[in-house]
Amino acid sequence: MRDRFAELTRISAIVSRRCCLKAVVVAVTVLSSVLPRLAAQSATHGDPTDHIRGVVINSVTHEPISRALVLSPDNSFATMTDDRGRFEFIFAAAAPLEQSTTFDANSSQQFQAVRNAAPNRPGSLMARKVGFVNSDIPVDISDVKSTEQPLPISLVPEARIVGHVILPGSDGSDKMQVSLYRRNVREGQEHWDLVSNAATRADGEFRLAELSPGSYKLLTLEQLDRDPLTFDPRGQLFGYPPLYYPGASDFETAATIYLAPGETFQPTMSPTKRPYYPVNLGFTAPVATPQIQINVWPQAHPGPGYSLGYNQRDGDIEGLLPDGTYTLQAVSYGLNMMAGQLNFTVAGAPVSGPSLALLPGSSVAINVREEF
Repeated sequence: MRDRFAELTRISAIVSRRCCLKAVVVAVTVLSSVLPRLAAQSATHGDPTDHIRGVVINSVTHEPISRALVLSPDNSFATMTDDRGRFEFIFAAAAPLEQSTTFDANSSQQFQAVRNAAPNRPGSLMARKVGFVNSDIPVDISDVKSTEQPLPISLVPEARIVGHVILPGSDGSDKMQVSLYRRNVREGQEHWDLVSNAATRADGEFRLAELSPGSYKLLTLEQLDRDPLTFDPRGQLFGYPPLYYPGASDFETAATIYLAPGETFQPTMSPTKRPYYPVNLGFTAPVATPQIQINVWPQAHPGPGYSLGYNQRDGDIEGLLPDGTYTLQAVSYGLNMMAGQLNFTVAGAPVSGPSLALLPGSSVAINVREEF
């Protein structure tokens, strides 16, 4: 009996030693798999290896701009500059592939997870700040390294036009519309493009902000006098013709306003009330399409300001104009484009009768030969 008890004690000790050995082997195996992953995660989150530092400055004074928004074009990354105009982006480094988890039957999903862990570094950055013009061209940072000098981003101070429109005898209820055009050059030709419209306030002030440096022209738009104390729909109509800064009668002879970065221009304009007369012009032949563009301007001086409209129901061109000689241009868009031009005069009476002939557009054959 004593021998049997001793044998059982010896067998139990052997089993205990084998179980401890297996536990040690399992623990070592688990740690060998987990520790590299923990180390990789620690390197990824605790030891960033890629960063971009920069500063946002005023392009004119070269002074730093505080509290400016710096962001990527797709809005995936964004930060604010400090009181010295400085900013920084930190991009976490991805864990190396050999330190990732052991691939098993779901290795494709695990590889995708490792690939997605790569740092999503933007290729360009841009900055914005109230009072500065938003640039449409971001700064390329694809070749910028962490060890290089701080990346400079320049913002151009906005130019502004803050002016007044003075209407004689107005109590402030008449609000004028002001239009601003900017000179642009495309394919070697000069174009004046509409930038914005603004309405005057009760005191006649108007503001046009966020303007880039460049050349501009300013005008007031037509407006009929609708004063309830003097307006008579059956009597003579009065209105304010366009006034081109500073006091020109057409767009071509208007003064060009040159705006520098950060400049504030303060113009004053005083339109004059004049009698307006009905204008009704027809076409020599019915127009097949309702898509007709009507342009009218003082004769030999093309430009914006005056307007007439196309009455689709009656097939006529209608509107109101003050005394003067004008050029009317009509363009019909459709399967076959047609266009026509007519000169007419308003002289103290309604205009009715002259007809405009629309002529079909002609095609021009162009032969191109490449020579190398």
